[in-house]
Amino acid sequence: MSKTYMRLAYSFRNRMIIIFFAIIIVPFLLFAYYAHIKSIEGISNANSTFSMSYLQQAKTNFEAYLHELNDQINALIGNKDLQQALEQLPGTTVHEEDFTVSMVSTLYKNTPLIDALRVRVYPLDPSRYPTYMSTIGESDQLGREDWFIQSKMETLPRWHLFMPQKGRYARPLLSYIKRFSGLYDQKARGIIVADLSENQLQRFFTPSEKMKGQKFLVLDDKGEVLYDSSNNAWTGSPIPSDSFPAWTGQAAEGSKTIDIGGDAHLVTYVRMDSEPWLIVSLTPLHTLIGPINELNRLLVLFLVVYL
Repeated sequence: MSKTYMRLAYSFRNRMIIIFFAIIIVPFLLFAYYAHIKSIEGISNANSTFSMSYLQQAKTNFEAYLHELNDQINALIGNKDLQQALEQLPGTTVHEEDFTVSMVSTLYKNTPLIDALRVRVYPLDPSRYPTYMSTIGESDQLGREDWFIQSKMETLPRWHLFMPQKGRYARPLLSYIKRFSGLYDQKARGIIVADLSENQLQRFFTPSEKMKGQKFLVLDDKGEVLYDSSNNAWTGSPIPSDSFPAWTGQAAEGSKTIDIGGDAHLVTYVRMDSEPWLIVSLTPLHTLIGPINELNRLLVLFLVVYL
């Protein structure tokens, strides 16, 4: 009789435990999961809205800067002394030395007016100007480099990313390159290069100190990173994500959670109007949901104590 009673009691206790989990614990867990998902969605949407607003403003400011930079370069190209100096090839060493004095003096007076790290002006055939090239710290064989050859062939301005080289560039330089002609004869005169350093770009793309791990990127039309606010970690290479290029090719702007380098990131981007570039904001998702994870740990602790 006692054994039968114990079996019934044991069976009744098991049923009560199952009913307890079904009525109390399971709804609690479902509600906690639903609240977790909605919290992440709400935080992500809020951050996306903020990031998009910031990127739109950064885009406006950056494009205004690029427009002003182009006007400043055009003003230098229109300088009469510069035009006259490049009008004819130097016939003798004396003429080339006179050219060097005139050109260096002209650049010294006018380049401080251009908002760039430095401005370089090259004749179309640098090998004919060894004294001048040596004076500005360049090789007279510069005309053999691929970027120079390509710039001579193109009539439209172009951008080139100069990666660090021993003895030349300590940091990446994003350079605006423009082949220019005579003011009246439209005959090609030379090539002007304006180098933009990190300081110029940081004025427009600076991550919030409150968002740990956030970074801003500028990408060209091929998906190569031209600027990385995080110490140029990805500069000169594509974003390490297979899904990113396909997604960003669909619209002028967007926001989405994407796996990058093995970690989930909230990615927001806008497409520029004046250049075929993207301005991108990357924020690690764990940075955004850190407070939620703390709350989840507190709920688990509460559940354990409750049980």
